[in-house]
Amino acid sequence: MKKLLLPVIMVLMISVLSSCELAQQMEKMYYLTNCSFRMKNVDNIAIAGISLNNITQPDQFSILDVAKLLSAAKSTNFPLSFNINVEGTNPNSKEAGLNKMDYIVLIDNQQMASGTVNQVVSIPAYNGKSNIPFNIEINLKEIFKGQSTDAIVKFAKNLAGLSSDNSRITMKIKPYITINNSEIAYPDYISLSKDFKSK
Repeated sequence: MKKLLLPVIMVLMISVLSSCELAQQMEKMYYLTNCSFRMKNVDNIAIAGISLNNITQPDQFSILDVAKLLSAAKSTNFPLSFNINVEGTNPNSKEAGLNKMDYIVLIDNQQMASGTVNQVVSIPAYNGKSNIPFNIEINLKEIFKGQSTDAIVKFAKNLAGLSSDNSRITMKIKPYITINNSEIAYPDYISLSKDFKSK
C-alpha cells in the first residue's frame, strides 16, 4: 500500500511545486508590468572621440578637435557614442526586478542601434526608482552610407544641440525576468522618446 501511495504523493508534490512556480512567475511579471519607464536624459555624448559635454558653440572646438573630425569624416569609421539613462518607477508594495533588456534606438525615425543589456536591476517598492544606463556606440559612416559628410556632421550637431534644428531620440525597450533558468519577456516593447533642442 505504501509503495502505491509514494508515486501519488510525488505527483501531488510536483503539482504543488509547479503551481507555486507559476504563481511566482505571474506575481513577478505583474509587478514588472505595473512599473513605468521614462528616458531620463542622454549624457556623455562624444563624436570621433571628442566629448561634447562642455561644448555649446561650434567655435569651442579646438584645432585638434577639428583635425579629428576631418580625419574621421574621411575614414571608414565616424564614431558617435552616448549614454541613455532610463528611469524605472515601481508603484507596487513589493520590489520589482528584471534581468536584462532588449533595446532599439532610433534618432529622427532612423534606426541607429539595437542590442541587449544583461544587467540585473531591482526597483524598490512604493514608487522607488532605479536608473538603467545604456551605452550606445554607433558608426555614423555605416548609418549614413551613401550620404555626404555634411549630412553626418549635421546629424551629430543636432544631437549635441549645436544646431537650430531639433532631433528626436526614440528608444524601444523590452525587459525580461528570469525564473528557474527560464526567461520571461515583457509583453511588448515599451517606447520612450525625448527631443534634443539647441542649447
